[in-house]
Amino acid sequence: MDGKKETTQLAAEVKSGSQSAFSELEERYRPMIRNEVSARCGRVAFDDLYQEAMIALFAAASAFDPDRGVTFGAFARVCVCHRLDSALRRGADPVCETLSDEIGLCADSPEAALLADESYGQRLRFIDGMLTDQERSAFMLYLEGLSYRDIASRLGRTPKSVDGALRRSKEKLRRAFQ
Repeated sequence: MDGKKETTQLAAEVKSGSQSAFSELEERYRPMIRNEVSARCGRVAFDDLYQEAMIALFAAASAFDPDRGVTFGAFARVCVCHRLDSALRRGADPVCETLSDEIGLCADSPEAALLADESYGQRLRFIDGMLTDQERSAFMLYLEGLSYRDIASRLGRTPKSVDGALRRSKEKLRRAFQ
């Protein structure tokens, strides 16, 4: 089996929820990701940008269609670069991006947007399985762009408990993508 076929198969397995397939993709694309992150990490910590790149790699695997005539490596590089550049333009906490914005990073055509919409549910299930109810509720509201105070108000919690839930959820997701 050639490398392209293996990578295509791994991307398909990631779509099906395989964490081990994602780990293998991450291992294969680690040099590219490190190069892209290193080239941009003047203003933001390396770890933060690396996490953004891992999210982009997962999104790329979830949205990849081998019938589109592009290799997974080329598609992944575009997704990673767009995500990193977008994070740097925002300049703040890169994870603050909404899920719809995240999907849009690789969706340059109606077909890609449709594929991304299909993978949206898979990403939510992946996140859903990793976080507690409190962490998931706080994280989803955070991704919608709400402030800690607004999240606390909606959930009937203190801003400090929201901060703790968000720190735990980010750490769990960071570990899942490393």
